Amino acid sequence: MNLPKFVSASAVVLLGWLAATFVHEVPSQRYPRLDKVRASAANEAPVALPQPENPAVLPVSFSR
Repeated sequence: MNLPKFVSASAVVLLGWLAATFVHEVPSQRYPRLDKVRASAANEAPVALPQPENPAVLPVSFSR
């Protein structure tokens, strides 16, 4: 099988799989963990990221 045919066949298979997963409706009862994660994450305070004390000043362009 040459490369253009392989790429075309792969694209058709991928497009079909994506279309099938887009059309197929999944009930929310199949994923009960999503509700638990979403509820526990909403109750927690956001975590602040550490900030550097002296941020490095870089030139706008390295080509100069």
